[in-house]
Amino acid sequence: MVKQKNQHILETACVLLFRAQVPGQKWDDSVATTVYLLNRMPSKALEFKTPLQVLSQHVTLLSILLIPLRVFDCVAFVHLHKNK
Repeated sequence: MVKQKNQHILETACVLLFRAQVPGQKWDDSVATTVYLLNRMPSKALEFKTPLQVLSQHVTLLSILLIPLRVFDCVAFVHLHKNK
């Protein structure tokens, strides 16, 4: 079961890297983002609760776990007016 979960995390991280078209040096950010997202997605096995919700019922969560999601390598464009 752990082997399957690790494979799922690595495949999802790979997809994030591929879809964002970022270099392989961002692998650690990709894995961290994947785990962040998976911990905040409802699961049928947990009666459609998130793993973070279930964990918070049993232990006090560290503030680091409650940090909001950041955008993963988003391409941004700046609009400059013609007169500038």
